[in-house]
Amino acid sequence: MWRADGGGKVRAAPVLEHGAAPIARLLTGYARRPPLWMRAALVNGAPGLVMRDADGVLAVLALTVDAGRITAVDVIRDPDKLGTVRSRLGLEEAARSVPDK
Repeated sequence: MWRADGGGKVRAAPVLEHGAAPIARLLTGYARRPPLWMRAALVNGAPGLVMRDADGVLAVLALTVDAGRITAVDVIRDPDKLGTVRSRLGLEEAARSVPDK
C-alpha cells in the first residue's frame, strides 16, 4: 500500500495505491527525476527515508515492514507536518527559498 499526504499544499499523487506493480511504477517515475539528496532515517522507530525531491520539496517516507517485506509506504510531503524535520536538518531558511508546488 502507498499512502501520500501533501496537505493540499504540495503534490503527492496518488494519495492511495495498492499492489506491487502500481507502486513499482510510481517508484520508477521517481527514479527518472532523482532526489536532490536523501538519507536513511528511523521514522517513528521504523525504517524510512528523508529526502528533498527534484523540485526541492522535503518528503519523509516511512516503511511498514512485516515478515521481512515492505507492506506499506507512507509519504509525508505536507510542509505543516514536517516542521520538526526541517528544524532538525537545519532547513528552516532553505524552506523559505524553495517554493513548494
